[in-house]
Amino acid sequence: MSGNDPTSQKANPSLNLNSDSHAETHSDLHSPLSATLQSSNSRGIRRDDSEENCFKFPAGTILAREGESSRKMYVIKKGKVRIFRKYLGQHVTLAVLGDGEIFGEMSFFDGEPRSASVEALTELSAIVIDGAKGHKQIADLPTWVHTIFRTVAARFRQLDKQVTMLQSVYEFQKKTFNTDNCAKTIYTEILRFLKTIALLCEHRRLENVPIVSEQIVSEAEGLLGNRYLSFRVFWGLLKEHEIVIAPTSQTKTTDVVLLQDNSLLVFEKYIESMISQEQFLILSHNSLAILRRIAGKIAEQDLHNKTSQSLPVSVLRLSEIYGSEEALAELDNHDIVLDKEGSLHFIPEQIVGLFIWQSIIKSFDYTTVKLE
Repeated sequence: MSGNDPTSQKANPSLNLNSDSHAETHSDLHSPLSATLQSSNSRGIRRDDSEENCFKFPAGTILAREGESSRKMYVIKKGKVRIFRKYLGQHVTLAVLGDGEIFGEMSFFDGEPRSASVEALTELSAIVIDGAKGHKQIADLPTWVHTIFRTVAARFRQLDKQVTMLQSVYEFQKKTFNTDNCAKTIYTEILRFLKTIALLCEHRRLENVPIVSEQIVSEAEGLLGNRYLSFRVFWGLLKEHEIVIAPTSQTKTTDVVLLQDNSLLVFEKYIESMISQEQFLILSHNSLAILRRIAGKIAEQDLHNKTSQSLPVSVLRLSEIYGSEEALAELDNHDIVLDKEGSLHFIPEQIVGLFIWQSIIKSFDYTTVKLE
């Protein structure tokens, strides 16, 4: 993240980033992209001749400022930006975007002030789409399309506010109490879910009664009482990862399922172990993407019974995964994968299990915690 303080940058005169447009709307007169191309050393902003309307911005550049009026939208060709908002006197990071992603789209469509600020974390190459020109083309679309644009933009703005609040609480707890209470809640709730499933299914086995999916969900929800997470979603995730499976011989109307008891037991032991150590690990999406690639190779090459194994990084095509270097560092830091001399070293059985458990846990990351 850039060391520049976004609040320290003063607004400058507007820059018309569209060279063939001679008119800037009044709303663009306060854009933070205020350095002029005529002054090459004003901010270091310069044209990228590889594509029309493409510009390069130095790290630390504020491309959008919360509350300003601007209808420019950006498509990142290369580099990273962070999206942040000011909340209770703190800068709350909402997202980090990279190659191929866009920002500024809400103000582009609805003309409302920016809902967040955007800072270039690295040197950035981005295509800048002028709102005035874009809206001339959008105006030719049917009126119902305009309604959809406005409705979607309004809903995203409301979600932005909720995410800002959640993220602020999350960061405050981590900083003040040196613990991730959201992750702790996810782990403890999942442990409750697993123990409840074990109890309900054991009771059915003793009575020689089939395990019916909807009955388990209904009874579990009744036993668990107030919950921060959705048991129904958790049950669906167990199905998705084939821990709960439907017999191939049954009809589609039958709701009887089979449980992979050993997998559930191992999952429960993993959760208990992490709670006892107060290690509430939630891997990043990029780390999970790497584990998915490795798990795929384990299945493809039938490496399940190997005590240890290594694969060349090139075989896994990790360059296709955005943020793979940071993800590998995260996996290495948690002793999951060792990145050494162009190869990844790991224990196959551990990788497959961790990918499943962490994928389920990640589905309940703090942004999806039920607050009611």
